[in-house]
Amino acid sequence: MKSLPLSTAGVLALAVLVAGCDGGVGPGPVPPTPAESYQALANENAALRVRVDSAPVTPSFGLPVSGVALYDGTTLINVATPTTSIIYGDSVVRADFGNRTVTGYAENFVGRINGAPAREFAGRLNITGGTIVPARDRDVLANISGSLVGGPDRLNVSGQLGGNFYGSNAQLFEADIANSANISLNGLPYAPGGRTGLTVRGER
Repeated sequence: MKSLPLSTAGVLALAVLVAGCDGGVGPGPVPPTPAESYQALANENAALRVRVDSAPVTPSFGLPVSGVALYDGTTLINVATPTTSIIYGDSVVRADFGNRTVTGYAENFVGRINGAPAREFAGRLNITGGTIVPARDRDVLANISGSLVGGPDRLNVSGQLGGNFYGSNAQLFEADIANSANISLNGLPYAPGGRTGLTVRGER
C-alpha cells in the first residue's frame, strides 16, 4: 500500500510528540536559601537536644563492646558577640566501640554573625584522637579543630570535646567544647562559657 504524505498539522503533532519523549528534563529543584538552611538546622538541633535531654546517660554496662556506630546530627556554635552569633552545621561522629575510638567532622555550616542575615560558611571542623573510657566523668574525650569562612567572617576552633552517650544502648551522643578551648571570630578570642560554646549532637 502506498504511504500518504503527512499534512502540516500531522508534522507538527509528530514533532510535539517526539519533543516530549526526547528525554529532556526541566529545571532541577531550587536549592534552599541560607535562611532556610539555617532554620532547618536549628530545628534539627532543637529536636536532638530534646531527645538527648530526655534520655539517661548510657551506663558503662550498656555501651557496646564491638562494632562501629555513626551518629548523624548537628554542630552548634555560639559566640558572645554584642548580638549573639550562632552557626549551625551538619555533623557525623564515628564511634568504634571495639577499639574505643571516636572520630568525625562537621561541615555545611550556615550562620548569623552579630545579627546579620544568614550566610553559608565554607570549611570543616575535624574531630580527631577521640577515646572512649567509661570510667571517666565524660565517656568521650576528643580534639576538634578547623576554620570556617563566610563572607568577611572567619571562625577558628581549636580545643577538646568532652561528651557522653545517651539511651539504654547508646542511641544518642552529645559533646561540648571544654573551657580550655579556643574559639576566635575575626581574630578576636572568645573563651567558652556563658554565651560562647560549641555542642555536637547526633543519633544513630
